[in-house]
Amino acid sequence: MAKEFVLGMEALLIANATEQFDSDNTVIIPMATIEELETYEGYPEETKNAKAVLKMLREIGINKLINEGFTQRNGSLLKVALDAPKEHNYRNKKAVDLPFSNLSNYDKRRFALCKYLQENKPDNIDNVILISMSDSTRLRADYLKIKAEEPKFRLFPVLEEQYSGQITLEVTPDIINKFYDKKKCNLSDLKLSTAEIPLNTFITLRDYYGHSALGIYNGTQVSMLYDSAINLTHGFKPLNKSQSFLLHALTASPSTIPIVIVKGAAGTGKTFCSLVAGFAQTKKLSWNNNSALYNRVLVSAPMLDEKVRKIGAVKGSLEEKLNPYTAGILDNANEILNFNKYFKYKSSTRTQSEDEKKQKRKNNNHELISTNPSASTTQSSLKPDVLRDIMDDGVFRIISLDLLRGRTFTNAYYIVDEAQNIRPEEMKTLLTRIGKGSKIILSGDPSQTDAKGLNERYNGLTYASELLKSKSFCYQIGFEEEESVRSPFVKEILKLF
Repeated sequence: MAKEFVLGMEALLIANATEQFDSDNTVIIPMATIEELETYEGYPEETKNAKAVLKMLREIGINKLINEGFTQRNGSLLKVALDAPKEHNYRNKKAVDLPFSNLSNYDKRRFALCKYLQENKPDNIDNVILISMSDSTRLRADYLKIKAEEPKFRLFPVLEEQYSGQITLEVTPDIINKFYDKKKCNLSDLKLSTAEIPLNTFITLRDYYGHSALGIYNGTQVSMLYDSAINLTHGFKPLNKSQSFLLHALTASPSTIPIVIVKGAAGTGKTFCSLVAGFAQTKKLSWNNNSALYNRVLVSAPMLDEKVRKIGAVKGSLEEKLNPYTAGILDNANEILNFNKYFKYKSSTRTQSEDEKKQKRKNNNHELISTNPSASTTQSSLKPDVLRDIMDDGVFRIISLDLLRGRTFTNAYYIVDEAQNIRPEEMKTLLTRIGKGSKIILSGDPSQTDAKGLNERYNGLTYASELLKSKSFCYQIGFEEEESVRSPFVKEILKLF
């Protein structure tokens, strides 16, 4: 039977949210939700979606929506519901108010409306269901005997079922020998069909003797990975198969593979490999400067503190605001630049005075181009200020994710670390910053999602991964926990906790 779905505000912050229900159902937007949408001030993409909903309601007409409803493109009926009658609210005041005195007025009105709709539902309506992203709201609804659900269209697969971008196949030694011989093989040789394997899937072939070979499915056949791409990062060798896949993806031409998504547990080398490949392909840093693809390396990480997100609301420079979120990136960059003999850099700002350098940073259009405190280590095999130099020269920059609108990055290698803490709605803004000759790397661990309102099934990294699965312009690599390159003691700790 049909159902009536009562939408909370969070559900409407997704584009086309009202059309995500089956054709025989009724989608109800309470007046309380409309008023809450009108006052919403949050993430830019969500604010845009909120305004789009309000515009749609105005264009359809409030009288039509309240009285008869509007049939949507997918066949479901969209309606707006006024608050429950006062006499109904008075009868249910004890049920709604007393257990939850700290409820917002909007939630109280939605709960009262759901109770009213339950009591007065037509014969063809099986149930009234409140749609909310808030765990506490759904728990409270359950206490009040109101059925409540998460918006299923906002949930992606559970962690174990999320796309990893790679598979391992057990094959005979004969198949591996032929693969090395011909440097390619057909899916039929591996007893696979095109329906079983997405485009751009990385493949590990392994026989019962322990021999293995690495390849990638390009849509027609499986091609062997060549060492030439991996060896571009001279002096750094992959420590496992996933790092080999990652370096292959990171060194692919940005004209064919502008997006790389890498997921995995901490300590697997995601950020380190991404920085190595970026520096190795960036002019002024690369030992093969004539064939370098990029002019600069850009890095971002989401800020988890809501107060800090409002850049002007917190004292201090942009550097001071972003450093807590980028310290790990800077540590990796410092280690790579200072402890590898192949990186050479001649600063163009070395002869400038400190005042001139400070002025250059100040004029750099909201970008952080200052140093990591650890960059001045006396143990460095290069000049002690090499990291500071490349930042002052603009070759390596850390930028705020909240200051991306209106910008386009050309010939840039852009790493977004901890991408699981970005909201799905913000991914569109982020991915559309890619300009000609640029590559963007989204890196993170969905199981380590810390941002408010996000979890391992609902976050920007998982959203981008599922959305771009099997796209010709995107490579994806999912690391396994046992591929951690940290101390073996860390692996044991991860198992225990």
